[in-house]
Amino acid sequence: MSQLKKALWIVIFAAVIICQTRDSFAQAKAGGGIGAPGGAKATTGRYEAYMSTGYIGLVKSATSIDLAPGLQYTPIPSWSWIQVGGEIMYQRLTYQGGTTKAFVIMAGPTLNFGPANSESTFVSLGVAIRSGSSDYADPTSEDPSGFGYYLLMGKRMSIGGGWSLRPTLGVMSAGTGGLVFRPFALSLFF
Repeated sequence: MSQLKKALWIVIFAAVIICQTRDSFAQAKAGGGIGAPGGAKATTGRYEAYMSTGYIGLVKSATSIDLAPGLQYTPIPSWSWIQVGGEIMYQRLTYQGGTTKAFVIMAGPTLNFGPANSESTFVSLGVAIRSGSSDYADPTSEDPSGFGYYLLMGKRMSIGGGWSLRPTLGVMSAGTGGLVFRPFALSLFF
């Protein structure tokens, strides 16, 4: 199955889950409350777990499809504008001469701008460490491994019950780097 078909199935699966979750929470809200005893409203938690899938257009004649689960934590509840955390990204890099796989660990703070984290605009920055195999034929590089940085910006859009859409755009430079575009991301605050 081609990469495009796999990505399309992931998007369809995520859309079905999002729609069913949103409908379930809308029904619960009409009945007096979401997930809290006595009809009290649920609040945004200190943790945010997310899953992203997207595309990285690499500078050195390559493209990449990535899958990135991550976790963010708000260490001081009254300072909801800052979170710390990271993610582990799996990449499939495609060059003119072949393909390879890489794992990237990214860690650093996330700054939130908005009334609530589940609806905020955010900026994430930090260190990135990439480890990849070198079994491909890219004439400009011997290995996609390296140490560098990332800078990502995005907007969370609440869909109810602690769930938010989380599209992201930014840059990453570790080994081989470039533009990061993740239109399909979903997060859960708990």
